[in-house]
Amino acid sequence: MDVTCAIQGSCNPAIEEPPNNPAGRKCAKLFFSLPYLQNIIPLSVAAAKIGHREASLSILKFYKDLVTTAFPGAKMIDAQSDALTALNTNGQTIIDVLVFGLAGEIPSRLSIELADCLWAFLESCRNETLQWIRSSLERAPDHSPSGLAVRADTKQKFYSDTEKCEDKEHFKSICRSLAGKYHA
Repeated sequence: MDVTCAIQGSCNPAIEEPPNNPAGRKCAKLFFSLPYLQNIIPLSVAAAKIGHREASLSILKFYKDLVTTAFPGAKMIDAQSDALTALNTNGQTIIDVLVFGLAGEIPSRLSIELADCLWAFLESCRNETLQWIRSSLERAPDHSPSGLAVRADTKQKFYSDTEKCEDKEHFKSICRSLAGKYHA
């Protein structure tokens, strides 16, 4: 799938050069260059599942920074092309982490943070993200980690509610609802 949509908004502040910190800009550009991203993303997928709150929050922040770097709005930055390429290659994998996280692979106490990250993707490249979410839900487990059955209509309701949702706070409640079915 080719991610080509764009959003209005500002550039990711982590990528912009502060007036007196050219080294910070160079480091961020290097970090978001394709060779590094192609290695970092698979590692982040594995690390997201360890259940350590601070580590998981850092990984989710990385995913949000990646998508906002790929779609910076009106400003063009050097890292944009590499971030877009990384999303074209790994977008489904990242959304799998987020959706499977809501489905029990990541502790439920992080469901709001998972929702925030998913929302950043929805805001940045909605159509592609919806396709990735649909694919993730098709492969999401049919049972919670504790063995409770999760009905197919629960996953379909999550998708249809997500598809219609235009409010971040409402989306968080949609995500909490799905996570509640898997973490009951």
